[in-house]
Amino acid sequence: MTQHKYNIQTLLFTFLMFLLSFSCKKALKIEPSSNILTPDQIFSDSSLSTAAVVGIYINMMNYSTQFKFGNGGIGCFGGLSADELYSTTQDPSEQELYSNGISPENNTINASLWQQGFQLLYQTNACIEQLEATQLLASSVQNHLLGECKFMRAFIYFYLINIYDEVPLVLSTDYTVNALLPKTPSTKIYEQIIKDLQEAQSTISVNYISANRARPNRATVEALLARVYLYQQNWTLAEQAADNLIDNNEYELENEPDRVFLSASRETIWQMQPVQTGFETAEGFLYVPYVSTIIPNYIVSDQLIKAFEPTDKRKTFWLNSNDFDGQFYFYPFKYRLGYDGTETPEEFLKVFRLAEIYLIRSEAKAQQNNPGGALDDLNKIRLRAGLVAFNSSNKDEILKAIEHERQTELCFEWGHRWFDLKRTGLINEILTTVKPGWKPTSATFPIPFGELQSNPNLSQNPGY
Repeated sequence: MTQHKYNIQTLLFTFLMFLLSFSCKKALKIEPSSNILTPDQIFSDSSLSTAAVVGIYINMMNYSTQFKFGNGGIGCFGGLSADELYSTTQDPSEQELYSNGISPENNTINASLWQQGFQLLYQTNACIEQLEATQLLASSVQNHLLGECKFMRAFIYFYLINIYDEVPLVLSTDYTVNALLPKTPSTKIYEQIIKDLQEAQSTISVNYISANRARPNRATVEALLARVYLYQQNWTLAEQAADNLIDNNEYELENEPDRVFLSASRETIWQMQPVQTGFETAEGFLYVPYVSTIIPNYIVSDQLIKAFEPTDKRKTFWLNSNDFDGQFYFYPFKYRLGYDGTETPEEFLKVFRLAEIYLIRSEAKAQQNNPGGALDDLNKIRLRAGLVAFNSSNKDEILKAIEHERQTELCFEWGHRWFDLKRTGLINEILTTVKPGWKPTSATFPIPFGELQSNPNLSQNPGY
């Protein structure tokens, strides 16, 4: 990595050579070409080892013109599944998301979420195995890269289990074993997630080792730990993890919502860099219409528009609208750039930012009967949005206000609304009133049909 951007061609070449020489189908036993680097060669060199790890992020972001697991897919598909977005395209796969009637043979969803998720896991596990085995790297490099990879494994699994619930727990690159793994209870996967994060926390660098906060550091690990503890209802540890970030002078809330999604935002804990020349994020490319006189492909739901209070600056800055035949259609506008032809991207995809951490700590404090502390954190977000401070001593009212603030602050980002509805037990109450034919079993996505055919030890999720 340079000081300014990924050296895309070099890194992609190195990573592709790594994958070719470390194929999961080892039974083929093809002799490597003399110009293909072997894993031993790659993981004996700091630059090449780094390139292999950075290749994971490149693979996540290498889809500027379509939604995938790591580049807007979780946010879009979660938004369609919840009460945030509606697709005006005639794409049947997206209509199934909105109606919460996903077919196990929906190849768009299967390829974007399940297949890419497990491909990323394979790449991550391959790097972990090689990094743990090598004795040729400087310990500082080896430890940091291992921390990055264990964080990434935890990150990927966090999303897989919140989308599908139980999935196979894959911790190696042994294709013959992995192909027949059964589901693992999500409680066990959460244990592995926490284990990976705690190990990453002890080895990954405190400082960013790349420009633009484009690779994870220790604060990134702590941000995911705070979220995981919140989802696990471990309020004490969620608050402690959030404390570490809020007390860190490296991060501060931006004063205005229109600065939050700039690449230089001080609120950013981790963001990923677009990698396709000329393109920005997939969200900017797919959400923002190319002209102002057409119906956007993705419009904001009436429920979300009504959730914004009249003076909320976020509605002004984070939503935009097109006028089509006298009717206004609102669309997401957190990211504003799609294809601009420039070599250096101007907008990075935010993954973790400080506002979420304040809301995590607010909820954790409220659950521990600390209303004053909960309101302090909640109102930092409200005041930044141009709203009046919320005031109550009632725990249930405070929790409801936090849930509402997460809905407006974190809209369209990484499936927060979809996951919040599930983890708080509100999903049936809310979606029954706004979704046709809503069924409680729709809260989990189906296991892809092709996976069930190839692995007799997998079973389908209820309701499919």
